[in-house]
Amino acid sequence: MNAVLLILFLSLASNHVVNASSVGTISLAKSGLVVSDPLNNEIKTQQELKANPGYWYYNGDAPDLKANYTFFKDLQGLHVGAQAPANGTYAGFYAMSQNTNATLFHAIVSTPVRTIPSNNNFFFNGLYVQTAQSVVNYVSCVSDTSKSGTIWTIGHTYGSPNDALMFDTLWTDTSQNQPLTRDCTIVTDGQNNLKAYLDGVLVYSSSTILLGMPSPFNAYLEPQNSYTGQMINGTYTDFYVTEGDKILITNISSNAAVANVTDSNGNVLASSPVSNGKAIFDIGKYHFPLVANIAIYDSNKILVSSTTSPANMFGGDVYTVDALNPSPPKSPTGLAATAISSSQINLSWTAPSDNGGSTITEYNVERSTDNGTSWSSVSNTTSTSYSDTGLVPSTTYTYRASAINSVGTSSPSNTASATTYPSVITNSKLTVSTQNLNGASISGQYIELWQNGIQIDGGFSPVTFTLMDGPQYTVIADNYLTNMFDHWFDTGSKNNSRNISIMTDTSITAVYRTIP
Repeated sequence: MNAVLLILFLSLASNHVVNASSVGTISLAKSGLVVSDPLNNEIKTQQELKANPGYWYYNGDAPDLKANYTFFKDLQGLHVGAQAPANGTYAGFYAMSQNTNATLFHAIVSTPVRTIPSNNNFFFNGLYVQTAQSVVNYVSCVSDTSKSGTIWTIGHTYGSPNDALMFDTLWTDTSQNQPLTRDCTIVTDGQNNLKAYLDGVLVYSSSTILLGMPSPFNAYLEPQNSYTGQMINGTYTDFYVTEGDKILITNISSNAAVANVTDSNGNVLASSPVSNGKAIFDIGKYHFPLVANIAIYDSNKILVSSTTSPANMFGGDVYTVDALNPSPPKSPTGLAATAISSSQINLSWTAPSDNGGSTITEYNVERSTDNGTSWSSVSNTTSTSYSDTGLVPSTTYTYRASAINSVGTSSPSNTASATTYPSVITNSKLTVSTQNLNGASISGQYIELWQNGIQIDGGFSPVTFTLMDGPQYTVIADNYLTNMFDHWFDTGSKNNSRNISIMTDTSITAVYRTIP
């Protein structure tokens, strides 16, 4: 062997070169991405968005105040604006997301003006994350524009069912000439944990703050304007929600010591020790998707597992190291079926807890019209949800789902059934009353009405809602001051949230107790 080859051989040996066939493959087992909406990928007028809002719900107090407002989409983003009816009177409008239990929310927020030519008037614009329950408790990443300029703040607010009452500024950017467009990320469990990033920099973090924001949450893209001289629009792009700010690697071999997330140049972006076959990375400061590789090494810095190519990573992702001798996956769990029209049923399920050591490539969805006696395949999908369309009205369908990996197919999941709406829709009245433990009627308790994860109505008891006959709704009886929900009169249930489906006018009663 000549000297050059000998030096090369020794160099390779010292770098622990291993046989590629002995390196485990790291694959995505479950995506943490809940929703992604670029907001600048279409052009739609206010009328078109109102007729087909999609993921968003548009509302605000501007219409009640007889104030001007606007919302529309173009290639610059989603624009939402309001104009105060009088100086000093705030008017606002918003785009509200659907309910989610996810914990990371992101948007790029832009404010069009640096100053307002009026004393004691303000324009607030930002990303808000609020509990979906009736109280106005939220955290926010907001620009604050006045006559003196624009600053950015992170805030927390407590409120009543109708108004924000107490404002707590957690962080403020005090620098000069702040940008009018900033990248906002809020990570929170709604209880004691809150992190806020501005332009990828952690500006606030606490694990002891009292938020009072029980999940599920809604995200709001919202401007508030107390200046009557101008309609001012907030602009929003790059909205996404993920299940968290961390990624998890599972099924790591016992000889592994450390795991790294690296960019295309080999720079380590995040690192984690391996413990009990797992590694956890905090990637909350990065923009998602984070395009990166994962590499796992033993204590001698020998590569034992890696991704085969850069992955698009989202907070909440779960990756697994594929076993050398994989098996078929376990069954999906938690299959649920919900009818949403006379011709469509939506399905969702949870990925198997064990993929058999090989990435799940797709799910086979089967349907039965004879209560499970016979089955037919209706779709193969890579998602853990599916919308079955083209169905017959007033018909009950039963479903099951199976997971598929490179080795084989799992046993079917649990079954779930739903009945499509009738072709002719009829409505009935649902009246919700409230009383105390002694049977005496009380009034003024706020009652929420939800369907498919969205609050569609609400009012103070006694309140009557008009419901479509057949579909399932959720009624929530809220607590207020010293009146605390105790049970439902007809069922005895202690849960203040109940599912209900009616076919005729129906009355139910929530019973409250008074606390000192």
